[in-house]
Amino acid sequence: MNSAWLLQRLADLLVLIHLVWVGFMVGGVVGTAVGLFYRRLLGGRWWRHIHLVGMASAGVLSLGGWLCPLTTLEYRLRRSAGDYAEPEGLIIRLANRLIFPDLAPRALAAVTVIAFVLVIVVYVLFPPGRRSGRRVESPGGG
Repeated sequence: MNSAWLLQRLADLLVLIHLVWVGFMVGGVVGTAVGLFYRRLLGGRWWRHIHLVGMASAGVLSLGGWLCPLTTLEYRLRRSAGDYAEPEGLIIRLANRLIFPDLAPRALAAVTVIAFVLVIVVYVLFPPGRRSGRRVESPGGG
C-alpha cells in the first residue's frame, strides 16, 4: 500500500464525514422547524448545543467567503497524494454534489444565515431541556 493511495482514501473518508456533518446541520434545521409544532423534539440538549455551534460556524464561514476546514483538509490530502482531479468514486462524487450544491455563494450564505436565525430564535424561545410543564414522576411514586 503506497502513501498516495492512503491519502486518497483518507480524503474520501473525510468527504463522507463531511456529508454526515452537513446532513446533521440540515436535519437539525428541519428538526428545529418541526419542533415548533412538536415541542418534545426540542428537548435534547446535546444535539441542540452542537447544532447551534455548527450553524454559527457555517454562517461565519459563508459570510466570510471562507472554505470549511473539512474541505480545506480534503484538498490538502488530495494534493499531497498528487491527485488534482475530482475524486473518482461514484459515492464520493455524489457526496461532494450534496455537500456543495450548485448555488451562487451569496445565495448559499443567505440560506445559511436564514437557517441560523431560525435556529437561534427557537433556541432562545425554547431553551434546550425545557419541558412542557409536565412533571415526571419516579417509578416508585415518590
